[in-house]
Amino acid sequence: MLSFNPATTISNPFSLLAHTLHVLELAASPRSLEGRVLKSLLHTWWWQDVERGKGRRPGVERLLKEGQGDSMTGVGKLRTKSGRDREEEGRVRARSEKGFEMVVAGLNESMGLCLPVR
Repeated sequence: MLSFNPATTISNPFSLLAHTLHVLELAASPRSLEGRVLKSLLHTWWWQDVERGKGRRPGVERLLKEGQGDSMTGVGKLRTKSGRDREEEGRVRARSEKGFEMVVAGLNESMGLCLPVR
């Protein structure tokens, strides 16, 4: 189970890795707390990649077959956004990603893990 122990700080990188692997083993059970946390992290990282253009959105292949999508971006012919809307969306996304990175860093520090922070 996920645990917080502020008195224990792990400074040895091998101990960090061993503890991270232990938590990942506990996460193998989909109903465990560790499994739900890991699933949430993976979903967030995946959608970040999709938004950065490194992945494909779900259902894009169907849109492409129907001639409704753009094969370069994977985005269907939906409502286009104005420049101001895109700028505001970018600022909101940057703030939320920074907050998410801080949460992952805090999780690493408090639990002695070595999860990736972008």
